[in-house]
Amino acid sequence: KLGFPLRVTRVEPRSELRERVAYDNQWATFLMIQTQSGIAADTWQSHVGPVVVWRPDGPVSSDDMCLFNDFLSGLLDQYSEGAV
Repeated sequence: KLGFPLRVTRVEPRSELRERVAYDNQWATFLMIQTQSGIAADTWQSHVGPVVVWRPDGPVSSDDMCLFNDFLSGLLDQYSEGAV
């Protein structure tokens, strides 16, 4: 547990996304991984598009995202090794 809540909200793209690959958003998929299963819900697996990451109690800084990325990388490593 990181100690701060994060919210992920899909938003309209700033420009037209013409190809399916333009909707790929691996970061958003990773952010939505459920800790119990190590998998994101189907709605977050593909065709995700742009998102905004925010906190209900304040801004999300680049340091916050780096911390979360480190946490998530370690968690994904544990799932790939069968430790979870």
